[in-house]
Amino acid sequence: MGRITFIVAALALVGGASASIVAGCGSDDPAAIPPPPEAGASSSTSSSSGDPGSSTSSTSSSTSSSGGEDAGDAGPTQPTGPTSNPARYTCGSVECDAGGGGGGGGGGGPHVCCARRNAAESTCTRSNSCNNTGQDGGLQIQCDEEADCPGQQRCCYVRQQLGGGGGGLTSFSTECRNQCRVGGPGSPALPRLCKSNAECGDAGACAEKTCDGFKLFVCGTPDGCN
Repeated sequence: MGRITFIVAALALVGGASASIVAGCGSDDPAAIPPPPEAGASSSTSSSSGDPGSSTSSTSSSTSSSGGEDAGDAGPTQPTGPTSNPARYTCGSVECDAGGGGGGGGGGGPHVCCARRNAAESTCTRSNSCNNTGQDGGLQIQCDEEADCPGQQRCCYVRQQLGGGGGGLTSFSTECRNQCRVGGPGSPALPRLCKSNAECGDAGACAEKTCDGFKLFVCGTPDGCN
């Protein structure tokens, strides 16, 4: 009986030891240890954390580029030529109202521009008050574009000899005519005043030229103007 009891006790001890061994081995189970971060996950996180910076950089670049374009668009525009002002004459730094004219202290006749070779001395006056003869005289402007003239007439620059024998004075004026010519068809052409290329047709571009010392916008480069 004592031997049986000893054997049972021994088996119990062996069983406990085996259970302890099994429990110890279970604690070393690889499935219980958290896996290390995968290489792909680390790369994704890094890329994600870099995205905001990349986006900000792109936005800044876009903003900078946009600002540069705006600054360029806001630059000064270049003048394209004289501005049309029907029934008014550009006279140096001012404008003259064509208007009508009757008696009164100002004299008769319509308003004109009495242009001088020194533009600063140009004045608005009445047609009978402009000394427009001789090299020291002015230019009596009664039109400076086609829009100042009635119907289909054109604004022409006219040099006119006064007196006979070629020894007289020359008057200078602009006036509305059916054709900018000295006489009929085929006669020498007169300079045509303008404020746009459209009113010049095939006569050449509208540009500022000097005619007998007066600065005028005319079509092309007519004789006597350069």
